[in-house]
Amino acid sequence: MKYIFDIELVGVCNAKCSFCPQSFNPNGVKREERFWSKELVNKVMNEIREIAIENKSGVQIEFCGIGEPLLKKDLFLQSLEILFKENLDKEYVIDEGKKKPRMDVRLTTNGFYLTEELVTNPLFQRINKIEISTAPTLDKKKYETIYRIDYDTVKKNIMNIKSIYNGEVKMTGVKTKQLRYDKENFEKFWLPYVDTFDFHDFSIKGGAFEHPADIKKTLNSYKEEYIHWMFQACWVFKLITFIDSSGYILPCCNDVESKHKLGNVKKETIKSIMSKKEIIQRTKKGYDICVGCDVYEEGKTDYDLDIHKPKTKHKYEYKL
Repeated sequence: MKYIFDIELVGVCNAKCSFCPQSFNPNGVKREERFWSKELVNKVMNEIREIAIENKSGVQIEFCGIGEPLLKKDLFLQSLEILFKENLDKEYVIDEGKKKPRMDVRLTTNGFYLTEELVTNPLFQRINKIEISTAPTLDKKKYETIYRIDYDTVKKNIMNIKSIYNGEVKMTGVKTKQLRYDKENFEKFWLPYVDTFDFHDFSIKGGAFEHPADIKKTLNSYKEEYIHWMFQACWVFKLITFIDSSGYILPCCNDVESKHKLGNVKKETIKSIMSKKEIIQRTKKGYDICVGCDVYEEGKTDYDLDIHKPKTKHKYEYKL
């Protein structure tokens, strides 16, 4: 089994998407620190590199979390420099019957900082996959209403990327009713510039949002034991080790308020905290953020941003 690490180098974002807890005040994403230090990068990346060498299936590293990793390009490039020592990204292993890199490194970004200078950096070129979070529309006003960043900058960066980068490029985002008729033309336009698309259902992000009425009805039809998902049933908790911008390993990225700290990589090794997770998975039920978790409802609803009511006041009004 390949270990997966979700790394939140940065706990803030330049975008203010309506479906993301980063946009909510005062109870949005809560982190004790917003950026990793260079010392923490050195410690953690070396530990992950050692795990990749020891684990016969290797590791997958996702630079994502709930923030924009490229806000601190120096930390990101430092991470890559350490991870790619000994050319582990060029060594292959068999995972689930498929040939994969021992060091599979990926980046999720909103695309605003995907400059030619960064993408052509030799370290960046060794990343296997880039996922660009976007709104499925070609309408500048609609895009900027949701993301609150300059559409033209992002568009230029994405249109340029395949000419200077050989890895996989995916465009991803949240499905909304408001943009359902934009999606077809969006994909036709972007098909020459990217490899794949993956637009998914809205998530309540560990309770940062209220459930829309349609999902509540579905959840109420479940037996009681499935309203509070057992860790044994959660593939996210089992497979992904999420490290937030303060160095805490949390149950998953949906713990947006850092309520359930399993340990801090500043003081402990990643391996020791992962061992704690294994015990928790066998012996305990989920946390409060697991109640009614909608990960299991993927593909069953077509959400509308207007009916997502946050538990706290939003900084902006989003009207399309």
